[in-house]
Amino acid sequence: MSHPMMPEATHDERAEQDFIRDLKIWLGEQLDPLQRQLVEATSCSVPDSHDLDIGPLRRKLLEHDAYRSWISVRRASQEMMWDAVGSSIDRQLESLTAKAAVSEPRGSVTLNPAFTPPRYIAALDVHMMPGGYAHARAEHLGQRVHYVQANAERTEFPDESFDFVFSCVLLQETSKAATRKIFEECDRLLRPGGVVIHCEVPPMEEGVWGKVICDFESLYNNESFWRGVQTLDLTAVMHDAGFTDVQRVFQGVTPRASRDAIKGFTERSTGVFRSWFMISARKS
Repeated sequence: MSHPMMPEATHDERAEQDFIRDLKIWLGEQLDPLQRQLVEATSCSVPDSHDLDIGPLRRKLLEHDAYRSWISVRRASQEMMWDAVGSSIDRQLESLTAKAAVSEPRGSVTLNPAFTPPRYIAALDVHMMPGGYAHARAEHLGQRVHYVQANAERTEFPDESFDFVFSCVLLQETSKAATRKIFEECDRLLRPGGVVIHCEVPPMEEGVWGKVICDFESLYNNESFWRGVQTLDLTAVMHDAGFTDVQRVFQGVTPRASRDAIKGFTERSTGVFRSWFMISARKS
């Protein structure tokens, strides 16, 4: 979906971004299967390697040059991706800032100067992104959207003031305690009969390989709660928050915004980056 707030890459920037994309694809298709073989072979000699705490297995794997190299290249490719995108945006920052200044906005952005981000954001993550860009994007697309910066655990909206609450890849950036509070807040905000939907990265596959990937994301890829949200029983948390009619489904990933996106839901995941996990519920 094209709009004036979309940064435009130069020829060289696009070439760099394409290279990093291809590198990440190559890692997934060529190196990951080899590391999986190493993980599964090593796990046979490590007691309790299928338990949630895979610390003993990790320490054994770190004895292998191939495993350490795999971690390093995976981490480096992620940093390269954000560095490449960031430098392109920095080059255009002045013009993007000028485009964001809409003289007669339809919507709004409400910021609270006294807002204190939760520690799992301020101390452990980098997702301190303001709503200014989202607001400017909506304005250029002709949409009236009102953005509010607030703590999802306890917003300042009145009770039963919404018919629909939606989050997208939010829970994995929080904590177990915060997830419970967020679900309770969704229940508070919804009117009777209202619907909540949380869209998240799908659960990793069962087995020791899935646990090793979660371990990597949590320890080496700045996804400190990835392992936590993957092991949390979100259905039970929904019920504890007071919701009924809880549904868990998956939807295929669409590479770009389009009205021709994949429609419908399935009961099985096709894997990370190929499907989204959805959990929804209705307030009684």
